Amino acid sequence: MIIKRNIMLIGSMGSGKKVIFGRNLAERKGWQFVDTDRVLEGRFGLPIAEIFKKIGEKAFRRAEMDVLKKVCLYHEAVISVGGNFPIEHRTLKVLKKYSYIIGIRAAQFRIVSRVNRRIGKRPTMDYNNVHAFVHAMIQSWKPVYKQCDFVLDTTNGRTYDFMQRIEDELVASGVQFKARRQPNDMNNGDDKESSQELKLNNSVTRNTNDSRIPKKIEAHKRTSQTLGSNKVDLIHLAVINVVNRRRLIRKVKDVSQKLYPNNMHHKGGMDMRRVAILTSGGDAPGMNAAIRALTRKAIHEGFEVFGVERGYLGIMEEQFIPLSNRSVGGIITQGGTMLKTARFPEFQNEDVQKKAYDILKSHSIDHLIVIGGDGSMRGATSLAKLGMSTMTIPCTIDNDMGGTQYTIGFDTALNTVVDAVGRIRDTSNSHERVAIVEVMGRKAGHIALKAGLACGAEIVLVPENPMPLHEVCRHLKETQIRGKEYSVILVAEGAYNSGEVKSYIKDYTEFDPSLTVLGYLQRGGGPSAFDAILAARMSETCIELLMNDTDNRLLGYIDGHIRPISYQEAESLNFPINDKDYTLLSILSS
Repeated sequence: MIIKRNIMLIGSMGSGKKVIFGRNLAERKGWQFVDTDRVLEGRFGLPIAEIFKKIGEKAFRRAEMDVLKKVCLYHEAVISVGGNFPIEHRTLKVLKKYSYIIGIRAAQFRIVSRVNRRIGKRPTMDYNNVHAFVHAMIQSWKPVYKQCDFVLDTTNGRTYDFMQRIEDELVASGVQFKARRQPNDMNNGDDKESSQELKLNNSVTRNTNDSRIPKKIEAHKRTSQTLGSNKVDLIHLAVINVVNRRRLIRKVKDVSQKLYPNNMHHKGGMDMRRVAILTSGGDAPGMNAAIRALTRKAIHEGFEVFGVERGYLGIMEEQFIPLSNRSVGGIITQGGTMLKTARFPEFQNEDVQKKAYDILKSHSIDHLIVIGGDGSMRGATSLAKLGMSTMTIPCTIDNDMGGTQYTIGFDTALNTVVDAVGRIRDTSNSHERVAIVEVMGRKAGHIALKAGLACGAEIVLVPENPMPLHEVCRHLKETQIRGKEYSVILVAEGAYNSGEVKSYIKDYTEFDPSLTVLGYLQRGGGPSAFDAILAARMSETCIELLMNDTDNRLLGYIDGHIRPISYQEAESLNFPINDKDYTLLSILSS
């Protein structure tokens, strides 16, 4: 068993040790909170910035170390220490005898953002080159963190979870804290008087019943008269501050419940509902746009947002990462998915699905939003049957999902194909050759047909209306007779093997066609304006539905409107290729 007197939070400037953790941890444990900066201000009677300017860096550090050696003797206290100057090794060895040392650190971008909120407020900060200064400061603190009993990264996450991690670590390490308090070494008064004053102060701090506080104020007044000390007046002020703070907390909770009535957590009490987002299956342009819109809309409405890396596989491997407005910044124009994606066929197994459900619940995930194609939607449907609240945003370049006329990514892929075929056409025209271009689409011909109409292809081979290869050869000969010097043939991957088409044409005609397989070229690149806007609108509707307790839906785009479609209805509501488009193509290509 490890016996300590207090908890000391140390870390660089902007790590969050004081604002985020110090006061919260002290209030949670019912202890006193000690900020060494405030102690220094009390000693010199000046703001911390003026102290530093007046006495200089060396004297400032000596004064700070002197304070540390005294406050580390406090019992049941949370002490905040740190800044841009790292604690020296010999000082840290002394502190560790009495204090359980918790290092608080954060990534460079997070510290920079926190520092910039208080420009000019930090006396030792170089605001002319913040990034370089913060980088050097982080490097100087690294050896200190290695000597800490426990190190916590505060880059992303919520305060409640961080507090729980600290509590869990304290239990796991077996550390115990002495309940006895010592006289305050910073006071110059009588030890007996200081001890009684500190005892009264601690009893006020620990008291959690507001109805008893007025009685304690009267008791402190009587004690003041008995002690005959002006210092006890400070206790009266502290008690009043406690009363006012608790009244303010109650008022904030009342206002929050009125502003966010949907944020009542399923466990009861005021808490943020948790949303997890994953991308599954093949990547598509617009996935990042959807992640960004979902995250920011959800946070705006009071949800806590997490990302699941690598799709359903990431659930099984518990790859959850917190998402914030900043973490999704700048990704709207990027292709692919920042959450990564993976195919996980094992998810079809019911035992795997049940385990995934248990993992989601163990992380207190209230809603799972799936971005992907029909296979991804089937995974969401399976989890919904187990009781998980899910939503699916259709995102695949193939545009082959039921329940929606358009999927995110289709328009971008279509424009990519049209651009590529236009370039291939230029070369085919120059060499008077037949060009075969294979496009994606799986078992659907949406990309091939729409691209054929847009770029003027002579022949389009799609799975829904396969043209016999001998008809293809006949059509090529007829166009040659009419004086056409080149032709472009688009082949959907689900219709024919493009290599077989090339061999057949070469064997039964005098043409020697070229073959281009566009492949992953169609998946990459930033989304078109249509796809980015569609992702934003679907994400908005998704979060609003969850706020109204509507879930287990696919967001379908039908006749220009976004509609929530049940999974059962989506499976039967299909939108095949338009036969009129195919007829029009044959007319225009003659």
